[in-house]
Amino acid sequence: MTHPEQLELFAQRLPARPYCSDDLRFGMKVRAAKEAIRARYIQPNYPWLLVWLVLDADYPGAAYGWKYLDAPAPNIVAENPENQHAHLFYGLQIPVHVDPHRNHKSIRYAAAVQYALLKKLQADPSYNGPLAKNPLSPAWTVYTFEEFLYDLDTLAKGLTLGPWQDARRRLPDYGLGRNVTLFHLVRLYAYRAVRQFWSKGYEAFADDVLANTACTNSAQFGTRGLHYSEFKHIAKHIAKWTWEKFTPEEFSRIQAAKLRRINAQRKAEADKRTQGLLEFMTENPHATNTEAMQHLGVSRRTVQRYKRRQGGGDTPLVQI
Repeated sequence: MTHPEQLELFAQRLPARPYCSDDLRFGMKVRAAKEAIRARYIQPNYPWLLVWLVLDADYPGAAYGWKYLDAPAPNIVAENPENQHAHLFYGLQIPVHVDPHRNHKSIRYAAAVQYALLKKLQADPSYNGPLAKNPLSPAWTVYTFEEFLYDLDTLAKGLTLGPWQDARRRLPDYGLGRNVTLFHLVRLYAYRAVRQFWSKGYEAFADDVLANTACTNSAQFGTRGLHYSEFKHIAKHIAKWTWEKFTPEEFSRIQAAKLRRINAQRKAEADKRTQGLLEFMTENPHATNTEAMQHLGVSRRTVQRYKRRQGGGDTPLVQI
């Protein structure tokens, strides 16, 4: 069962120069889309834009397995005729920009939906793209089911998103979750490192961020890490944003504001201790310094300093 318009839409949404391959053992190449569509495997998404959620169902009968697992109907399925394993494609009506600086909540929501769909379909969590079985290639048996593209809310119905929408929780190391985790770790590094490169220039800083991104990607995810084109985009975005925002002038302003917040907090805490001491000594005019110290949880020196400030020496304090 195929609908040509679905496959036409797949072709229209491809990157201009996607990665492709006829045999994954020999790696992949970049080709113009009109050439890449003849390959067995193709890159369906852009490094910075998610237009398809692709799930790898490594079990016989995967093309129709979603029905029995009570999962949403895929738009397109590309099935291996030899073992009936398949890639399931869910088209997004509104593509998700992989730009956490701008769309952190939408990316996290998309990652939660993606992971919940993975669990629902019992798909392979080790699949990490960026290539998928090309439904335009005659090498696969192709089916189309859902006629219309999905919005995330529609896909989320019937799925258990669990705790993954909570920004305090680290997302699973799968799909968009890896993008969010890598972005978060590298941006924290970049914020700290940028000061060392103000005298060296942007290019040196961008190279350093890219190197850190590659190392972090490998250390965090191993063989399941993001492909070079994907983490290169993340590194480029972090370097550009950080360089523009963390100028020497902006850093001085941030530090000054941080110092004002710290001083205000310290003053508020000191005022609170002073008020507590005044109230205690007013209610207990014959209390000793030791009693005041133990009751308020402050040092003897603090009690004596507050008394001197009020001009009382070692005599009880009086509210004035």
